[in-house]
Amino acid sequence: MTTRRALVCAPLVPEFDKESGSKRVFDTIALLQETGWRVTFVSENGAGGERYERLLNRRGVATYRGFGRRTEQLIAGGQFDLAVFAFWYLAERHLPDVRRLSPETRVAIDTIDLHFVRNARRLFQNVANCGAPLDAAYGDELTRELNAYASADGVLAVSQKEADLVNDLIGDPALAHFAPDWEDLFVEPAPIADRKGILFIGNFRHPPNVEAAEYLRRQIVPRIDAELLKAHPIYIVGNGLTAALCKKKLGPPGNEIRIVGWVPSVIPYLRRCRISVIPLLHGAGTKRKLVQSLMCGTPAVSTTVGIEGLHLTDGEEVLVADDAERFARGIERLIADERLWKGISEAGRQKIERSHGRAAAHKRWNRAIEQIMLREPKQIAHFEDEPSGERSTPADYRRLKQRIRDAVATCIPQNSTVLVVSRGDESLLQFRGARGWHFPRTTDGVYAGHHPADSAAAIEHLETERAKGGEFLLLPNTAVWWLDHYRQFKDHLEHRYVRVQFDSSLGVLYDLREPAIRASISELAFAGKD
Repeated sequence: MTTRRALVCAPLVPEFDKESGSKRVFDTIALLQETGWRVTFVSENGAGGERYERLLNRRGVATYRGFGRRTEQLIAGGQFDLAVFAFWYLAERHLPDVRRLSPETRVAIDTIDLHFVRNARRLFQNVANCGAPLDAAYGDELTRELNAYASADGVLAVSQKEADLVNDLIGDPALAHFAPDWEDLFVEPAPIADRKGILFIGNFRHPPNVEAAEYLRRQIVPRIDAELLKAHPIYIVGNGLTAALCKKKLGPPGNEIRIVGWVPSVIPYLRRCRISVIPLLHGAGTKRKLVQSLMCGTPAVSTTVGIEGLHLTDGEEVLVADDAERFARGIERLIADERLWKGISEAGRQKIERSHGRAAAHKRWNRAIEQIMLREPKQIAHFEDEPSGERSTPADYRRLKQRIRDAVATCIPQNSTVLVVSRGDESLLQFRGARGWHFPRTTDGVYAGHHPADSAAAIEHLETERAKGGEFLLLPNTAVWWLDHYRQFKDHLEHRYVRVQFDSSLGVLYDLREPAIRASISELAFAGKD
């Protein structure tokens, strides 16, 4: 029997021990290998992921960094039966190349979560009364996300609810498939008498987790009995807990809140703590932190958003509370009531094992992959690279990027550092005589993988990167919608910094340096154009 070949593509190398989306990518690779596939992996940005690349290599997975001539040759000659893209925006950029170079390859997009759902909830949540927050920028991104799914041969969703939503919107009942996250936690639950503390787990590069931690600290904790918190302090565990974030969002650590940060495994904390909390206010998809908690026999208090897609019942497998007062009372009840604790611990563990245990999840995944492989691959289609709605081919986009790089080189001094709203595209950072940094990016210099949560987050990140040496900010024309979407961010730029004369068809360029230097360079730029 001929070995089937799969290409798995993600924005970053899967850091499976740091955040849920990466673990899902890593688990996808592992599942394909276990079912006989030969797997190749491409990360759009591989910076900082060397340890994880070595782990993939030891599993027999060939790894590549970046999309370019080398990966085009790989796709053209690789005879891939299946390509899986993690996140719609990565498929938007690179699916057309797979169609063009390997038209027989079936293409699937793993949503990880539905961005248009998460973003709509965030926008509505932040508007009081009868506001209308869904603007043209949101509509453009929604259109692009759905177009990407419609261009694939299959879509993998973390819940049946999200799979059904995609199928209803696109009008193809066989396009999206429920492919759940899974955990393989063979641990004996610790008895209640051996457990102390309240656990919050999250990847703090993900804005909903930051928001949830702040909500917990500022609105829920003050409502919890102080004596209970002395006996059961709150442990904050997760990736991306920077000192600045803790200071601004969580306040100083104390006896009731203990900042842990990243740990190699959350399982010891899940087994040691009496309960876990998932106080998410917005989001989409399903929450791996809740799956892990229930599998370890650790009962949880969650919001409705936190249990979404898992078919859990309030009072039976979990406690649900959507306001701070009820959430605090739920924490107190679950800690103090041993009978309630034991009932929810056992029922939650059994329920989640049936839906998100290894055997059940693998059965669904294998069925989804086989159904995708039975479909005829779709014909090549163009994507909308710009939110303005102009259609362009991959070749058009490459030419646009070269024009942007050429224009920037004529507008800034040698050896300058340019922050670029890049969507993770490494080629947008390749300036002649200048350094390009992704915006936003992580503390390791890697593309953050998402847009800022709001203008305040964009401004804070801008000033942080400026303090580190960022001298210019470039918004290519594929990102100028930021100036409509993040209106306070635009006001901040316009009032504090000078807009450099730049071809408006290519984007917008701001000078972030000191005013005196900035003025002289701007005057020279204008003089040169006249």
